Amino acid sequence: MFQEINSEAVGRHSGCDIIPTTKTILDNLNFAPEVKEQLLKNQKKFFKASTNQLKLLEELRPYQVEDVLFLAARKSAGCFNEQRTGKTPTCLKAFKLKGLTKILIVCPGSAAPQWQDEYKKWYGEPCLIIDGKKKNKERIIAQWTHGLILSYDCLKIKDYYDKTTGHYSHSRGDLAEILKHKDIDGIIV
Repeated sequence: MFQEINSEAVGRHSGCDIIPTTKTILDNLNFAPEVKEQLLKNQKKFFKASTNQLKLLEELRPYQVEDVLFLAARKSAGCFNEQRTGKTPTCLKAFKLKGLTKILIVCPGSAAPQWQDEYKKWYGEPCLIIDGKKKNKERIIAQWTHGLILSYDCLKIKDYYDKTTGHYSHSRGDLAEILKHKDIDGIIV
């Protein structure tokens, strides 16, 4: 049903992007024609990249370059492309184009080494994985300058039983520690 109603204005298949303000939605909201045109024009903004910046995108496929320029033109954006279409290089290159440095990647722990390799390949800077005991995690966070990989388990709130007091206490996970020490420019989940 969704595809039938919005077939002319959404999805990569039709050559358009899924955006909050599509022609079909605007038609159903009874806006004046000039308002519709302006809203659609605003949604199609692309990042104005210099020649040097475009060199960063040479190894991407044409649709990925278009996606990078589309994402980089926005203050906040999400990349929800289909599987196996290259979301990882698209997102990392968009961050690089925008000049973002402190990128937090949240993924399953088993995927962390692969993300570390992909980050180095597409972003070209070091990427650290948070693991180990509390002191090691604090050391890693203190060294963070570019990519930082955190597993989903590190975000969990954990209960700890204190044998001396007989009470439970809560840990807010590693993200609380990260937020205390560093500003996060971009997030990949």
